[in-house]
Amino acid sequence: MQVKNISLIKNPKKILFFRLDICLGDSIIHTFVLRELKKLFPQASLTVATFAPSDQFFTHNPHIDKLISLPPLESPDNIYRYFRPGIVWALLKMLAHSWIEKYDLVILPHTVHTPFNQLYSILLPHSLLPPYDYTQPIQQTFIRMLKQLGAQEVDTSYEFPIPTQDSEYAQQFLQKHNLQPNKFWVINPTGSMEYKNLSSLQIQTILDTLRSTNIPAVVLDYKNQFPTLQNILRFTSTSIFQTAAFIGQSSGVISVDTGIVHLADCFHKKLLIFYAGDRPGPYNYSFWAPAQNSSRFLQGNESVKDIPLSVLQTEVSKFIKDLSN
Repeated sequence: MQVKNISLIKNPKKILFFRLDICLGDSIIHTFVLRELKKLFPQASLTVATFAPSDQFFTHNPHIDKLISLPPLESPDNIYRYFRPGIVWALLKMLAHSWIEKYDLVILPHTVHTPFNQLYSILLPHSLLPPYDYTQPIQQTFIRMLKQLGAQEVDTSYEFPIPTQDSEYAQQFLQKHNLQPNKFWVINPTGSMEYKNLSSLQIQTILDTLRSTNIPAVVLDYKNQFPTLQNILRFTSTSIFQTAAFIGQSSGVISVDTGIVHLADCFHKKLLIFYAGDRPGPYNYSFWAPAQNSSRFLQGNESVKDIPLSVLQTEVSKFIKDLSN
């Protein structure tokens, strides 16, 4: 059965946090939720079930008692991703698992309440779909949920432990290119969907604007997607942890709407973020925004590429000027 009155839940012994997505940004946000759940119910066994490749983000989480890794899930733009045989079988097994293990609370933190995951939540015993307010930052929904469960105060800081070898990889890049920590900017030009991506001309405009203020900049370009850009520093990596370590060394990040925004938020970096038009329905770009207040946003109509170069140049200049004052 579904949880009808969350405030009536007292001292659960077994909690399942079942992620029906693989988004990097959500994975980062969930780190504070898991920590606060464990603080609220220290005697409870906390299990996280999540699809690959997002399972890697929870492998070393100290607040989790058990991690269930499910098969690789495709990106959100594939509307049939839950209907692949391997995924269907995994979901059926999780249904059986949840009934056998007799969890007192099953939290399904999926940010988009589709008919599919609403039906799935009905089949899970003691399930809870957090009631999102799509006009407020996503963190606010989890704060309300935790307080309804009994939390007095909620610490919303994120946790993203970085393995030593990945920190060393980022440090070697800095040394090779004579970059000083907290003296350069990172540009992330691509997101999970095409309409989020910057064009080559937009990237070049940002780079030129930063150069005019003598600020070094590095472009995250994993697959050489922008071969026409010349004389730029490109950071490539083999893991998100290497990218995280590199962002942690920067002054700030200029990025499209993607998980990199929340990754930068982990390290309290200054952020200039480019959004496409608001999604259909109740969604507002502030729902996907970072937690810190030092961010600035710029929004296109249908896609990020709609933002004129002149506007882009002006906003980047203002952003850098404001930070230097």
